[in-house]
Amino acid sequence: KNDYIDINEQSQTSLLMEHFTHISIPITKLIVPFRKRFFFHFTGKKQTNRPDKPEWFLSRILSWIRDYREFMMDWLGPVYKENDKRLADSQHEFIIGLLQSVVIKLDTDLSHFQLEDVVFSHIVDETLAFEHELRKVYNYPNDYPSVTEVLTQAHIFFKWINMERKYAYIKMDDILQNKDQWKVLVVDSHYCMTACADSFLTLLNTMSDRYNILRQPRHKLQFLKLQTDLLEEFKQKIIGDENQSYEYLTEILCTLHYISYILYNWGTNMHFLSLLNYKCELEIEVRTRSESERTDVLETAETVFDDSIRSYNLSIDNLLNIQCEDIMTEVKRSAKQYKRDKWHIMSSITDESKYSITDSGWIMYETFTKNLNTLNKSIPISLFNKCWPILASKLSTFIFNDILLANMFNKGGAQHLLCDVRYKLLPIFSKYTAKPSIYIDRLLEACRVLCFEPNFKPVTLTQNEVSEILLRRIEHGNSFEIE
Repeated sequence: KNDYIDINEQSQTSLLMEHFTHISIPITKLIVPFRKRFFFHFTGKKQTNRPDKPEWFLSRILSWIRDYREFMMDWLGPVYKENDKRLADSQHEFIIGLLQSVVIKLDTDLSHFQLEDVVFSHIVDETLAFEHELRKVYNYPNDYPSVTEVLTQAHIFFKWINMERKYAYIKMDDILQNKDQWKVLVVDSHYCMTACADSFLTLLNTMSDRYNILRQPRHKLQFLKLQTDLLEEFKQKIIGDENQSYEYLTEILCTLHYISYILYNWGTNMHFLSLLNYKCELEIEVRTRSESERTDVLETAETVFDDSIRSYNLSIDNLLNIQCEDIMTEVKRSAKQYKRDKWHIMSSITDESKYSITDSGWIMYETFTKNLNTLNKSIPISLFNKCWPILASKLSTFIFNDILLANMFNKGGAQHLLCDVRYKLLPIFSKYTAKPSIYIDRLLEACRVLCFEPNFKPVTLTQNEVSEILLRRIEHGNSFEIE
C-alpha cells in the first residue's frame, strides 16, 4: 500500500520543488487550508504582502508549526508509529508541507529583488534565521528538504555571495578605522587579543554560522574562499601602512598572532574538517581526470586555513625581525661610547670578583635589557621565544664586529670584554634558557681567543677569524696556536 501521492500543482514545475513533492496523504490534505491562507495573505496586493518584510510570512509559518506541534505528535504520531515510522516524522512532514509555500514565495521575491541590495540581503538574513530556528527549536533534520535550496540556485547564490563580500569588506574597513582598534582586550600567556582582531574574527565567525547551514559542501567552499580572501586582505591592510606599522608594531604582531592562533583552533572543529575532507576528495578527482602527477599538498594539510596560517606566520616573522632591528638600533645608539672605550690601556683583572663594568658598557647592556623586558611583557611568550634568540645573535654579532674587531686590546681590555660578556650578557639570557652560552658561542670563543686563554681550541671560529682576532692584541707575538 502506497501512503504517498504526488502533489500536483503548477509550482511543481520548479526544480526547487523536487524535494518537497512527496508527503503522506494525511499531511497533504491537512496543509491545504494553510496554503490557502498563506497565499491569501502573502501574495497579490494584500498589505501583508511586503517583500521587504519576509519575517512576516516566515513567522507565520513558525507559529503554525508551534501551534500544531502537539496535535501532530498526539494524533498523527501514533498512526506513523503503527506504520514503522517515528512519532516526530508526522511533525517533520507537516513542516515540509508548509515549506512548499515558503519556497515558492522566497524564489519569487529573491528573483524579483536581485537589484535591490537592502531587500535582497534582508530576505537572505531572515531565511537563514528561519532555517536555524527550524533545526534548533523543532529539531528539523539536516537531511530533510531545506529552504536554503532557494539561496543556492546559481543566479541567487552568485548575488548572495557577492553581497556577503561587499558587506564584509565594508565592515572590515570600519573595524580598521576604529580609533580603538589596537586596544588590547585580553592578555594571556599564549596570546594578546586586540580589539580589531576580536572584531574581525567575529565577522568571520558570523559568516561561518551563516553558511554552515547550507547542505552542499561546494557552496560552503565558496564561502570559505571568501573568508581566506578576507584574511589576506586584512593582513595586507594592517601591515601595508608603514607609518601605522611602525607606531603599532607590537599590537600588529599580537593581532596577527592571535588570528593565526584562532584559525588553527577553528581548523580542528568538525565544520572545517569536513570541508578539508571535501577539498581533498575534489583534488583527488581533479588529478584522476587530468592524469596529472600526484602531490601531497592537500593530503598533508592539517586545516583548511593552512595557507592563511603560513601567510600570517611569515608576516609575523618579518615583523619580528623589524622589531629586533628597532631594538638593536637603539642599543647601537647607546653603545657609541662603549665602542670608543680605551680597551688598549685598561688595567689587568687579577680577581674577577672585583670586576666592574664600565659606565659606557653599563648603558648599552641596560638599554638592551630594558627593551628585552618591555618586549617580553608586550607580546605572547611564543613570539618572545622567537625574538630573544634573534636579539642574542644580533647583539653578539654587533659586539664581535663593532667592538672586538674594531678596537685594539691589551691584556686588561681583553679581560674586561670577556667579563662583560660572561657576567653581564650571559645573565640577561639565562632567564630564558638554561644554556645561554650556545646563543653567543662565537662571541665567547672570540673573547677567549683574545685573552690568549691557554689550551683553548675554538670550535665555531675559522682559522682566518682567529688570526684576525689575534691581530687585535697590541702585544707583539702571542702564545696561541691553532692545531
